Amino acid sequence: GARLPTGGACGDDDKSDGAAFCDVASKFAASQPDEKVFDEAIAAAEGKTKTDVENLKSAFGKAVAVPDDMGFLTDEFREAYAEGVTAITDECGYDTVDIGASEYALTGLDPKGAGITALRLENTGSELHEMLVYRRAKTDSDDLVAIVNDNPGVDDGRLEEIGVTLPVEKGEETYILANLTKGDYVAVCFINQGITTRADIRKELPEETKDHRSLGMITQFSVG
Repeated sequence: GARLPTGGACGDDDKSDGAAFCDVASKFAASQPDEKVFDEAIAAAEGKTKTDVENLKSAFGKAVAVPDDMGFLTDEFREAYAEGVTAITDECGYDTVDIGASEYALTGLDPKGAGITALRLENTGSELHEMLVYRRAKTDSDDLVAIVNDNPGVDDGRLEEIGVTLPVEKGEETYILANLTKGDYVAVCFINQGITTRADIRKELPEETKDHRSLGMITQFSVG
């Protein structure tokens, strides 16, 4: 499934009681929210924030009912997801890091510091892009790019996944809401070369097709 996203400061009349809402909203960065977390957030929100979180809950419910995670690839879910994350981010004053995705690089990965942060990914290229973010899970000093390139399945316990964006087409944006702690991270795109739309994401490709990671779309960064 998809990890729900999120980044201003609490204040004006169309915003919820900041402390109560943001206490619940912080759970969106810890794990995929269940119905209870959605309901608590909606109960603590007001105005447009409440509407956006309600719409996200509705879209999430529809998406999980579709087999093979295909419900998360619809425009309806992507738009509700972006609006919900933006509402939470604006309401709670989380930092936002603007990241560009193009052929074949991820740029702008420079968080200000530890804490709940909205990682906003904008596709400035032509092909479909995504971003998976991993944190170093062991106390070694090995290069994280090399760890992923040696084991693209990322299943040897050396890295911990902290979030995955939705795949986005040219000109679209999406988010990860993550609780960043001090340490080393790596971000990577595994989409196959030549794919331009979500509709084609699972189509069969020639055996020699390369993924974006192998073309250099992988970068290490640190949070201080």
